[in-house]
Amino acid sequence: MIDIPSDEKILLISRRHYFTIYAKLAVLVVLIFMPIFIWLIIKSLPLETGGIFLKFFFLSSSLYALFLIGTAFFIIFDYLLDYLVLTNERILEVEQKGYFNQETHEFRLSTIQNINIEINGFIATWLDFGDLKIYTAAEKEPFIFNSIPHPNEVKKIINYWWEEALKTKH
Repeated sequence: MIDIPSDEKILLISRRHYFTIYAKLAVLVVLIFMPIFIWLIIKSLPLETGGIFLKFFFLSSSLYALFLIGTAFFIIFDYLLDYLVLTNERILEVEQKGYFNQETHEFRLSTIQNINIEINGFIATWLDFGDLKIYTAAEKEPFIFNSIPHPNEVKKIINYWWEEALKTKH
């Protein structure tokens, strides 16, 4: 949980674009049908498919489905717990690493030196999402916020509040 002082205003809370989670879940939906297709292929072959083979196939298919359902829950969990918070003084990024580890990065708006946007591909251009890279005075590597919806608008908001932070700093 992040702590925001009462004198700071939350201006924006953003998660990754919804397409990123839908794309991952669509792959899982396709994969969940794989045991059915394998079963149909096996049934069409002139093999004995009863007894221990049938029990093993259904056990392994059930474990496979359980694994895919667990993966789907993790994808949703990760999507909901990764977010970006812009206040009138700071930018905070909360990133979930696994089920029990969370990283929080924060920096003051006055330390921003450069903001870049990368929008790669037809789908990202069409749905208007991309990566936001923020370079600060303190860090050599940029802070990268992946698949942010409406990155140009987010950049405009950050630039406006960055200029305001510089005015109050001087």
